[in-house]
Amino acid sequence: VGVQEYLQSHYLNAIKQVALRVKDMPHVMGYDTLNEPSSGWIGVTDLHQPTGLFQQGLAPSPWQAMQAAAGLPTEVPVMELSFQGLKVLGHEVMNPEGVRLWREGYAGVWQENGVWQLGANDEPELLRPRHFSEIHGREIDFNRDYMRPFIERFAREIRAIHPQAILFAEGTLEKGLPYLPDLPQTVNASHWYDAAVLFQRQFRANFALNAQKMRPVLGRQNVQTSFNSQLAHIKQEGKERVGGPTLLGEFGIAYDLNDKIGFTAGDFSPHIGALDRSLKALEANLLSGTLWNYTADNDNEHGDQWNGEDLSIFSRDQFLPAPLHDPHDLDEGGRATAAFVRPYPTHTAGEPLALSFDPHTRRFEFRFRHDPSLPLGEVATEIFVPDYHYSVGLAVELSDGECQYDQENQCLRYYHTAEQETHTIRFQRQRGPAEVLTGEITVGEERYPLEHHFVRTNGVTLHTVAAGPADGELVVLLHGFPEFWYGWREQIPFLVQQGYRVIAPDQRGYNLSDKPKDTAAYHLDKLAADVVGLLDAHGRERAYLVGHDWGAMVAWWAAAKYPSRFAKVAVLNVPHPYTFIKTLTNNPGQVAKSWYAGLFQLPAVPESLLSAQDYDGLAKMVTDYVGEHDTFTAEDIAQYKKAWSRPNALSGMINWYRAFVRETPRLTDPQVRVPLLLIWGARDVALSREMAGASVADYCEHGRVVFIEEATHWVQHDEPERVNALLARFFTAD
Repeated sequence: VGVQEYLQSHYLNAIKQVALRVKDMPHVMGYDTLNEPSSGWIGVTDLHQPTGLFQQGLAPSPWQAMQAAAGLPTEVPVMELSFQGLKVLGHEVMNPEGVRLWREGYAGVWQENGVWQLGANDEPELLRPRHFSEIHGREIDFNRDYMRPFIERFAREIRAIHPQAILFAEGTLEKGLPYLPDLPQTVNASHWYDAAVLFQRQFRANFALNAQKMRPVLGRQNVQTSFNSQLAHIKQEGKERVGGPTLLGEFGIAYDLNDKIGFTAGDFSPHIGALDRSLKALEANLLSGTLWNYTADNDNEHGDQWNGEDLSIFSRDQFLPAPLHDPHDLDEGGRATAAFVRPYPTHTAGEPLALSFDPHTRRFEFRFRHDPSLPLGEVATEIFVPDYHYSVGLAVELSDGECQYDQENQCLRYYHTAEQETHTIRFQRQRGPAEVLTGEITVGEERYPLEHHFVRTNGVTLHTVAAGPADGELVVLLHGFPEFWYGWREQIPFLVQQGYRVIAPDQRGYNLSDKPKDTAAYHLDKLAADVVGLLDAHGRERAYLVGHDWGAMVAWWAAAKYPSRFAKVAVLNVPHPYTFIKTLTNNPGQVAKSWYAGLFQLPAVPESLLSAQDYDGLAKMVTDYVGEHDTFTAEDIAQYKKAWSRPNALSGMINWYRAFVRETPRLTDPQVRVPLLLIWGARDVALSREMAGASVADYCEHGRVVFIEEATHWVQHDEPERVNALLARFFTAD
């Protein structure tokens, strides 16, 4: 029996054994012919020349590989994939120890077959450079002579057992699928990957490779266009060569990207960017695909436990640290979840025409042509609307017809009209009215009104909003710039429903609280003392403390200075003050991000600029510079403008910045010894995320960092459900 027959018959018999066992299972559609076949050297016309698309590192030609296998030290080029494409870095001797691949007494298969010989002075000579490109004087075509007969044989033998089986056919990367015009029930199952990400383990938003041509692609939009084109080519090949649809058999990304930054720093933003541009290419071509992969025992050290690969969308090593881990949260352990959890049509009442989704803006659009044979008003187009992106609410725009949003089942059902041939469904995230503006919070049969109090403490009068049971454990919420108590609109009802007594003050300088004119009145020492004064005024020895932005800076300070007064502290999107000061002295990038703090040192100028045209400048700073289009509603901005316009409020708010610069704050002991949780919206454009890890590592005895990749600086507004869940788990953990 020849080697080819031996290998193919054993392979097919193994697949047939599987088919015998699964053929009657209703969810088994068919079988893949062969995973990522390779032509090897078949068809190579000159063995002197390097072959294959992916030549990185040692890149021997077939002739050089034969010599090295025979135990001959051989000098070969060392290749690198760069922005200019493939280039030779230098040369290196392969197999310098002269180890033979073949058993003793056997010259080797290629030498035995007369491809080469040892000539005079035992120098190797290549005798048949076209050995793999012709047979019996006929030019070899790998697809025609080898791949097609194999696939046809596979189909015959499998369908003898499972007649209705779909054939998922794969060709080689270099040559694609063979022509299979007479093979029905065949799907193009070609694989495709973002080559630079997969092989270089690096993500660059403005760089990629055209895997079909091995050419570099520069520029973010050019990269996306190239990916769209590559998948369009694969889709067209399926139509032309097998006459059937295309299911991308594999695509995905490596997760050990950029020196494993996701594992070492918790930064999965490169992974989201990498996976999203691949998924965008599928959507642009209306392609279905199989995302490789899910590995239940994946870990950061060994990846998928095979061949050094790490492509799993899940890993237990990405669970939140105890005690924040929730075994019932299906999103925990996900990697680049914001990219692969996305809306898509699950049922279409007609023919899809266009599909797009942006995970950053959360804007979705789907266009289709309806099937006139379907009964009008009875058959819906159904779209999966994941809570992961749309839990706070949905704003839908329809070209015609009507829709029903079933949030419990994460489904939008759309019923088209007959008036138009094509139909468009668009939606994006949108919040409903703030619950805190209704005036009371309902918990079961209990109703807790929002209580507005004025508390005299530490030389100032502070306006506070309180809610919840009087005997509940106390949570103090400290807002930042340029908000006021209302900045916790999503957290106050939630915490009250958990049984806490909640106090959210307007900090000094803001809204209805006192606004001292002296800049020194806004030193961190005084601001932290205000918090302690609130606890004293309410007769509480200890509280849970939560702060965001400048409120987080105060929370850090209060936790370090008054550790006995706080059971636990949660800070949102602000580093430890000492980390921030240190970063400003040695990180020009952070200095540039903090440009506005320099502007705020000027007298009167920032007040004039930010209050112009009904505070539109400040509103734009909040929404356009730091936030996203859906971070704040028009109702939110109206509430903020009302607070900003109170007498002396703008100066009071800006004086926080002035005080911090004019008198650098100092602590006797900057260490935070109470349990601390730092929640960080990773898309913060004003504060570098590197400061998060440094804050906890350098200044916390019991600190943890959790990054929320989809969130901006306004993390509690962007992802309220996740922030609320983290706070609840943190407060209740032992």
